[in-house]
Amino acid sequence: MAAVRLEDLLEGVSLRGGKTGEAVARTIAALAEAGRDIAELIADGPLAGDLAAHRADSAHGDTQKELDLRTDAIVREALRTAPVAVMASEEMDDPLPLRPGAPLAVAIDPLDGSSNIDTNAPVGTIFSILPMPERDRNQSPFSSERAVDKAHTTSPSRGEVGRRSRPGGGEQGCQPNATPPRLAGGSPTLPLKGRVELPQHAANGDSATGHLLAPFFQGGGAQLAAGFLIYGPQVALVLSVGEGTQIFTLDRKRGAFLLTAHRLRVPPTTREYAINGSNERHWDEAVRLYVEDCRLGSAGPRGVDFNTRWIASMVAEAFRILMRGGIYLYPGDARQGYGQGRLRLIYEANPIAFLLEQAGGAATNGAERILDLQPTSLHQRVPLVFGSREEVARVARYHTDPMSLAARSPLFGSRSLFRA
Repeated sequence: MAAVRLEDLLEGVSLRGGKTGEAVARTIAALAEAGRDIAELIADGPLAGDLAAHRADSAHGDTQKELDLRTDAIVREALRTAPVAVMASEEMDDPLPLRPGAPLAVAIDPLDGSSNIDTNAPVGTIFSILPMPERDRNQSPFSSERAVDKAHTTSPSRGEVGRRSRPGGGEQGCQPNATPPRLAGGSPTLPLKGRVELPQHAANGDSATGHLLAPFFQGGGAQLAAGFLIYGPQVALVLSVGEGTQIFTLDRKRGAFLLTAHRLRVPPTTREYAINGSNERHWDEAVRLYVEDCRLGSAGPRGVDFNTRWIASMVAEAFRILMRGGIYLYPGDARQGYGQGRLRLIYEANPIAFLLEQAGGAATNGAERILDLQPTSLHQRVPLVFGSREEVARVARYHTDPMSLAARSPLFGSRSLFRA
């Protein structure tokens, strides 16, 4: 059987989704091309210079390293060829206008896990693709200085992906689920949505900045597609267009992304958790009790042994959880500046939550579903818990009513026959 290429899936998205589908497909193709270029840069390691060198501090409190800035430049250049009106990046204080009147907005973390740059550990690129609110597509606030050459506005030929052609695999197309899974406590995530109204709190009269921000103030459920690239022993694109979650692995010889995991399903239960235990003294009671019960293992109230994992790269943790289950926690804590954690809602938590839910997992801020949260600022932080659905729900119960858990009731303690 011929290998299924990323182009095959994107062709299907274009055919089923009309103009919006075509725009989404072209944007994913551009991001995949950027991922190939970033993978080549990272593979060079110190041969490409001191990629871990400190270059700046962002206005929202993050250290920017050489590789952060170089990956941001690669992504920005790639998206200039795509039907994207505006881009928001962790490396930029404000949104960047790209193509007036284009139908899409992209929020991106160009380099997740930058603390691992000089340790040869996995890092990645996380992205979220959103529709432009209808009114912003009809009246552009962009400067004419940012007009794009008309030569770049033509649609690519069928199956063409990225800024330059690369050899691919076979001709068989990928046929993802026709109906997205329904999520407990919420509506199904619908692919390729149509009209999106301007959020009231994002509307800002005639302010160009307000219009640039508007698409990013939609809830995570409005995402048309989301994904991440992971650069490790293998380079992989984890992707959802609202019809399940797929993994495409880069065939370096041909430069093609080939389907290697289709319709991923995260196991609902797990015995593996990931959290930075060095911050335990700063955690709130709910997080401390949850981790304590896991750590006690078969001798404790859970009655089973757990393994701990921590890579300090969210894309690496997410990839592992998608492949075999688990739970990841990055809670808020008592340290100054960490009350809402350190991860960003719009371009980190939302796309990861989208991917996990499409694979049957779950993602919350500890108690509330991530995709239900309403963004209020571009670089808004949020606590994040994601992974196996039943374990994520258990963490929520530790936050809302820990004594309702049989595992924490005096009547069902570690010496009881009745364990959670």
